Amino acid sequence: MRRGMTLVEVLLGTSLLIATLAVSATLLLGLARDRQRIVDRTESLRTLDLALDTIDDAFTTVAVRAGALPGLVTSARSIRLHAAMDRPGIETAVPGRHVVSMQDDGVGISLTGLEGEGVIVPGMATLRVRTRHDGQWVDSFDTLETGGLPSVVVIDAWLLAEPDEDTPPDRRRILVIPGLGMEPT
Repeated sequence: MRRGMTLVEVLLGTSLLIATLAVSATLLLGLARDRQRIVDRTESLRTLDLALDTIDDAFTTVAVRAGALPGLVTSARSIRLHAAMDRPGIETAVPGRHVVSMQDDGVGISLTGLEGEGVIVPGMATLRVRTRHDGQWVDSFDTLETGGLPSVVVIDAWLLAEPDEDTPPDRRRILVIPGLGMEPT
């Protein structure tokens, strides 16, 4: 005579199956969230790299004076460059020059150009800009006030809203004025 399963055995087996499925679903949802966080961070880093590369390219042709316009203006959270035009066929307000600026507006980091192109680093991000001029590190700089260019500009960027002082930046770009070289620290 074959013996069947009792109701208690069926309920116990169903409970174990439901518990196993719940744990599996929780793990899969966690993996999906982690994957999305990694994708978002990677996208933010790619955009940040693009913005820093654009600043770096413009920095190689930065000028001390562009008519009445400064060649370089920085603050603790922004950098603005007036650089030689290297792309033919683009009309600008100042012939032969273009402007690129990168700033931390308290919500994130954005890069804009006079020609209207621009990118915004997705998510929260923080920017810090420092310049070295006349042997000193300063948080703000203006070529019209100094009559020259700094020897070095350091741009630090974090993919955090308010990084601690000890937190290393996610990206650091050191820009050196051609011909001026690095000064001793």
